[in-house]
Amino acid sequence: MLELAGLLELAAGMERAGADLYRSLAAGFAAGTAERDLFTFLASQEDAHEIWIAGFRSTLPDASIPGYDDVDPVAARAFARVFSSTRLSDERGRAKDTPSIIDFAIRREMDSIMLYHELSARVPDPARSRLQELVAEEREHFGMLASLRAEGG
Repeated sequence: MLELAGLLELAAGMERAGADLYRSLAAGFAAGTAERDLFTFLASQEDAHEIWIAGFRSTLPDASIPGYDDVDPVAARAFARVFSSTRLSDERGRAKDTPSIIDFAIRREMDSIMLYHELSARVPDPARSRLQELVAEEREHFGMLASLRAEGG
């Protein structure tokens, strides 16, 4: 069985890594530039998501996700590997220039969308509604990054 607490820990780690990434990207641009402003904004958004996840996790009476007890164990392990800190660190290390770093950030936003979408289908309201809001926010982040990438970033 996949445990909600474990998936939420993955999500919190993903948000923390995203905030760190965005802060490091912001530091590479001069103050007042659109890139620095965007990456600073995205870092603050990821910080807020991590705080919400921690608060939500602390309210859970049970660690399991209803309906996940029939997931193939191989699929469950693959899902966890998508969010592995080692995998993310390795991939981040290969992103050397601005376009590849932005592409990396775009993929992390897509990973966030996938994870929150899956979680929202498995939890009761009000957590479901908040997770759906997180999906919408991550989609906005995706759009912002995609626009930056299209502009030559």
